[in-house]
Amino acid sequence: MTLETGLSLCHNFMVVIDTNCFENYSETNSITPYISSDKCHTFFSDKKSRPGITFGEYYITESVFYEIIQQRIECYNETKEQLKKSAKKINISINIPDSIDFEKELKEYLEKYNIKILPHPNNNVFPDIIKRALEKKLPFKSIGDGKNKKASDKGFKDVLLWETLLNYDYEKFRICKLFLITANEKDFPFNELLPEWQQKHPKIELKIFNKWDDFILEEKLIFTEMFAKSSIPYPRVLEVFQEEDPSIIKLPNFTKKIIGREDSFVVEVYADVQRKDGSIFEDKYYYDVKINEVTLSDPEE
Repeated sequence: MTLETGLSLCHNFMVVIDTNCFENYSETNSITPYISSDKCHTFFSDKKSRPGITFGEYYITESVFYEIIQQRIECYNETKEQLKKSAKKINISINIPDSIDFEKELKEYLEKYNIKILPHPNNNVFPDIIKRALEKKLPFKSIGDGKNKKASDKGFKDVLLWETLLNYDYEKFRICKLFLITANEKDFPFNELLPEWQQKHPKIELKIFNKWDDFILEEKLIFTEMFAKSSIPYPRVLEVFQEEDPSIIKLPNFTKKIIGREDSFVVEVYADVQRKDGSIFEDKYYYDVKINEVTLSDPEE
């Protein structure tokens, strides 16, 4: 992971989970709308036991919330009818509730694991959605293959999720990094969506994952990178550079890029360095989060 943000104080990160990665949230596992690996539930149930990971805000969007509920209602009704037919064939009687309060069940699950609901953007965004549909702009889907592939206005749910992400005020709440976890990379092609994201949120880093396992690996680096971003002491960094080169007068951007390491308290940090003659160059140093120490040489080598 590489933390690269223009925000001077980097307080937190956000994770938004798409429907296809929320998986089977029911702890009873009684009804699931699709085969689930349970990576999502395992992530949240084990979260408190992972050392160092004490922050981060986790969300599903309002549209994902209702989509999950609808999926489970449809799956339950289908399963109920199948069970009734099977029971009739072998002449036995079974007692199946007519319905389950899936909305209540989901709300209780979200509350238990401190997962929040990200509301729809206000109505002002719908002209943008209409314009996006008319222009067949991503994440509206393409249809067909090869030479027959062409843009379309299909994919409203993905567009609503994307517009919800675009219109959240990350800067106000000092969110410096957003993760979107969605199973189908074709729904949210990162390289094609990134320019629009950077135009709207130039100081907020966006990363899209298609597997929980990939995000779990990334999570191991978040603690040191985020902590370093807000804790590295500028006077000490400048002092260390000046001990090596007295012509250095300041560091215009002393936390330009921070790279964490798995299972390590040391981060590699890139900085812009300015000399007395006005020249500016990029250099790197190392910061040990655990002992609050800055060095120019890698302390782990």
